Amino acid sequence: MTSLAEIEQHAALIAGEAGTLLLDLFRTPIDVEYKDEGNRDPVSEADRGAEEQLRAAILRRFPDHAILGEEGKDAGPAGAEYIWVLDPLDGTTNFVNGLPLFTVSVGVLRWGHPAAGAIWCSASPSGAPGVFSAHAGGGARLNGVPVSVEGRAARGAKQLPHRLAAYPGNFGAFLTLSHPRGLRAGEPRTLGSTAYECALVAAGVLQSAIFWGPKIWDVAAGVMIVREAAGSALTREGGRWHELTHFRVADGRTGATRPLREWSAPVVIGSPEIAGGLVRALRPTLVGRALRLTRHRWVRKALRLLRRASARPHPNPLPEGEGKKS
Repeated sequence: MTSLAEIEQHAALIAGEAGTLLLDLFRTPIDVEYKDEGNRDPVSEADRGAEEQLRAAILRRFPDHAILGEEGKDAGPAGAEYIWVLDPLDGTTNFVNGLPLFTVSVGVLRWGHPAAGAIWCSASPSGAPGVFSAHAGGGARLNGVPVSVEGRAARGAKQLPHRLAAYPGNFGAFLTLSHPRGLRAGEPRTLGSTAYECALVAAGVLQSAIFWGPKIWDVAAGVMIVREAAGSALTREGGRWHELTHFRVADGRTGATRPLREWSAPVVIGSPEIAGGLVRALRPTLVGRALRLTRHRWVRKALRLLRRASARPHPNPLPEGEGKKS
């Protein structure tokens, strides 16, 4: 029987191999496409090449495991005990613009629960590329050396005047912090890669991070590593915050289980003290409240009806030329 430690070791190995591939491609011209009409979600041959390499390496070692990748189709047997959740290049926009901050994220779920994970980072607290990894109950490591969310504070640097924290780029427009007494909000940073920010929280470089709508491949590995680094990963579901111990997607009306690929939810990570303080202090702005209202299913239905009505042709169009001034 394969142990979680063996799974972690394989995840770390293949994440590092995919990272080496990305570094080679980073130094060459790259073709970029976009997954959305607004050209806001880039994908490159590097994303696809790294995911293909990861998939092949997983299926060679664990043919009975399933795979959920950002760029490809789901693979493996339905209802598999283990699902590998892949983000082959988290930080694609950084990558294609020449900013050397990007990751390979390999998370492993067991019956939906985070079980193991690895994140290769193009730049790590070691001063060079490195691999963060963890498995349930085994602690978190960077290149095999234990890490903790306490980070530098654990090494005697408790009086750092300014701790860093990762916030979404549009944070102030939609969310704010009520700043309860004693809350250490941190000096904001936005690094362009959710998995990278998770890894830096696990190492204590960032004291916390807030993600308002990540996909499962963004955080499957990061949640595992942060929790094993003595941190907390909180998510909001059913109007309340709780520890993210299980990835699941339920239909809001029927309660039926939906594909994991559809998972997306707010996540706040950091030490238990700081993460708990942040979720108590988070408040939507007026714009955020209005945006949240548009997500209500009855409001969405009304908006769809209005769009359809506005798209219909006029019921009595004028004959050609009629209505023009002579």
